[in-house]
Amino acid sequence: MNYPQISFQVRITSADTLPQMAARVGKALGCEFAPHFDQMYDSGEAYGSSVLGLQIVISHDPMEPEGQARTYVLIGSLRGDIEAQWDIEVQRISISEYILGVLKLCEHESWYIADTAELKAEAGLSS
Repeated sequence: MNYPQISFQVRITSADTLPQMAARVGKALGCEFAPHFDQMYDSGEAYGSSVLGLQIVISHDPMEPEGQARTYVLIGSLRGDIEAQWDIEVQRISISEYILGVLKLCEHESWYIADTAELKAEAGLSS
């Protein structure tokens, strides 16, 4: 299939619990989250929802203790059953800016898109 793929990734730092964050995001995006496997952090817990052919997952680094401010990552990517049917060389479109705007308007102003330095540090590539 030669259709474009969409995805997004946005973040927020909050002391709320994961279920509280999932409820907040679900209300803002108009979907319902349930406990889900976390693909970003191997041993972490996550909440997920599926809408518009996307699997949307919210999670955090399990090394960040509950009750303290921690960074939550909200990722939307093609559902596995759909992605498996896509061609490798297709246009990929990030809707991160759009999702960021929706969350800032409907949920909280502190949502953000991670910069390169944060992504590198997270991957252990910081200099």
